[in-house]
Amino acid sequence: SDSNIKFKVFSLAHIVWMIGIVLEIFILYKIFIKKDKEDRFILLLILSLSLLMQYNQLFSSLGELTCKRMPLQLCNLASYIILYSLISKNRTAFLFNLLVNVAVAILAVIILDADNTNLISKGNIHYIVEHNNVVVIPLLCLMLGIFEPLKKGEFKVFVKSFTIYFV
Repeated sequence: SDSNIKFKVFSLAHIVWMIGIVLEIFILYKIFIKKDKEDRFILLLILSLSLLMQYNQLFSSLGELTCKRMPLQLCNLASYIILYSLISKNRTAFLFNLLVNVAVAILAVIILDADNTNLISKGNIHYIVEHNNVVVIPLLCLMLGIFEPLKKGEFKVFVKSFTIYFV
């Protein structure tokens, strides 16, 4: 059945989603900041695996593979890089996620390049879950101390990584 809730830029559904991202980060931070590092890591690993599974299930649920759905766009690529950075403890991959993927995902959340027909279409659910997690996971990695804060000079890693990706 179709939803009567339209998913348009700055509609009520869009604003609730944006507030929900902030609330999710705040609530998970408050719950897990006093937990040991292993518990914090497991939370982020589960969120990361959830993102990867959700992205990969998109192909079977929509029944098609198109260029737009391949992991070439930053937010699609993030589902793999986030998990890789967590498992390998690779700081460069983490910085790429933090400085590039989070920035691009926040932009995607604000601009809302989604199907504006109804909130609960498969494409919109995918768009919401994917961009939500691409923002939440790296920020929580930083806030919960899984990765050290950005150091002076590491912004160059961002410029180099993004340039390589973009080219």
